[in-house]
Amino acid sequence: MKYLQNPDIFQDVRGSCWKYSESFCAYGSGYPEEMEFCNFTDALLPIPLYLRYIGRGVMYSQYNQRRLRQEVFLSIIVVEEGELYVRSGKDILCVEAGECVFLKPHLQNDFVNIPEESPKTVFYEIILNGNGLDELLLLFGMERVLWSVCPDMDFIKNIFERMKKRCAEPDAPNVLAELAGMGMEVLQHFAGNCRQQPVPEEIQSLCDELERRMSEKLNMAELAQKRGVCLPVFNRKFREVTGTTPYNYLKQLRLKKAAQLLRSGLNTKELVLQIGYESEKAFRAEFNRYYGVSPRKFCASLARQKTPAAE
Repeated sequence: MKYLQNPDIFQDVRGSCWKYSESFCAYGSGYPEEMEFCNFTDALLPIPLYLRYIGRGVMYSQYNQRRLRQEVFLSIIVVEEGELYVRSGKDILCVEAGECVFLKPHLQNDFVNIPEESPKTVFYEIILNGNGLDELLLLFGMERVLWSVCPDMDFIKNIFERMKKRCAEPDAPNVLAELAGMGMEVLQHFAGNCRQQPVPEEIQSLCDELERRMSEKLNMAELAQKRGVCLPVFNRKFREVTGTTPYNYLKQLRLKKAAQLLRSGLNTKELVLQIGYESEKAFRAEFNRYYGVSPRKFCASLARQKTPAAE
């Protein structure tokens, strides 16, 4: 895996809008010459985790996507042959054969195939969805991981074949349970390998401090000074490990904690002070940007999901 500094690779990553919704907006141009996929994209199921999509593409010409908004799912791109250039948030990577990258929810995610650099690129994309995805990423230690070596390509191929069978019988009685089971298998498979990438003690210490003090008003420059570095170096070191800056990481902690509290029945007035916001208005604006819906709509969605179970 190579971290790159030059954003010029993505200067032509434009194209026409091919998908738009409240939670996902993507532009792109070109298309893989060979593409096979299995898709439950429109089945937005109210369960904690499920396998929503898996596809395999073969590319010989330029192909790019620019995902301006990707709020509700985790996209795992596994390169089997060749290489892809990926930008997630502010990080730019060259993903080579045998490696995978995790395009996280709530970030702008771009990727591009450049034929001059790699005449043939073969890749899989796996999309996981579910209303518990954020919490599961944190539980499995993948919240802070941007990329990994793919531990077993045969596992990916096996999941692909099993998903084909499910797509052939979309109305089968047990399809929901199987999609959930395959989603958990995928998460566990990659999480096991991610745990082999140690987080430096100084970064882990900072992550723990941010979580412990999320209700306080924190100054990142002061935290950097306390660690004997300037703010740009502080941000760079943290981003190399976690894929984001300390400030954005703190914001994500607060908003994900807010989602947990909303699920537990707390209202916005009660939870604001617990997660470090000075006003409900500021919290609502941040929550809306992060999750793509207001706290009120988020709670309404939770109520709708509970209704069938209650019946």
